[in-house]
Amino acid sequence: MLPKIGMLRAGLRYEHVKFDYYESDNLVEEQSRSYGNLYPSLSFATRLGKVQAQIAYSAKTTRTRPTYRQLSNDVFYVNRYGMQRGNPLLDNSIIHNISIQGMWKFLQFSVSYSDERGRIMHWMEQIDNSNITLVTYKNIHSLKWIVPYVTASPTFGIWHPQLSVGMRKQWLTMQTTAGDITLGKPMLIVQASNTFAFNKTLTGEVDFRYQGPGHYQNIYLDYHQTVLNVSLVKTFFHDRLSIKLAGNQQVQLYQGNYYDRRRFVVTLRYKFNTARSKYKGEGAGNAEKNRF
Repeated sequence: MLPKIGMLRAGLRYEHVKFDYYESDNLVEEQSRSYGNLYPSLSFATRLGKVQAQIAYSAKTTRTRPTYRQLSNDVFYVNRYGMQRGNPLLDNSIIHNISIQGMWKFLQFSVSYSDERGRIMHWMEQIDNSNITLVTYKNIHSLKWIVPYVTASPTFGIWHPQLSVGMRKQWLTMQTTAGDITLGKPMLIVQASNTFAFNKTLTGEVDFRYQGPGHYQNIYLDYHQTVLNVSLVKTFFHDRLSIKLAGNQQVQLYQGNYYDRRRFVVTLRYKFNTARSKYKGEGAGNAEKNRF
């Protein structure tokens, strides 16, 4: 009988997307799209003594396909020095990921390496040697980054802490009119979660997250981000009723968009059959409609 060395899983998915773009009833070939892609996945899990380990590879289209706003060719006036416009020639981006994970007692470690081909980014350029800057979107050739993490989650009586320390390091060189710019300063990331089980009906949590300065895509974040959340939960009647007191620190970003539009709508609706439909599924186009 051969010894069990691990578990191997493999998969292959085919995705086909096609749409035609028309302008004034004329087909625009360069803005029409037709994709036919194969996305493989492979993973192997094993145990080396008391260490559990897994290595995996996957390729897929990113969740954020170009939105219709990003594909729009409409120009938005910002001020006399700036305009904003979409890019109807944007393509989807595909991400390749390789990850290694391991666990020994209360220690966990992971390393994830990603290569995103065709990443969509904000892009700024001058218009015809003028003082006007155009903000648009652009597919870059490749954006690579690595995220290593080490996590410890021991238990001390009623205290269940979890501490994670990692970083995000990317490799990106942008070609600009001022020359090549390298964007690769890593960001330190620290997360600390603390759960206190005082008794069966009373628990408390103190969560902290820190992110240091560094490059993210084509942006340099030059400030230290900290988030602190504190909560206390009390349950009654065998967990049927619970009361939670929480204090959360949040960082919010507000962006206002104003559109000049006029609309006149008349809707006439008459229901011939008011019986409820027995169909319980979800529309196949829901994901596409959410992109609007």
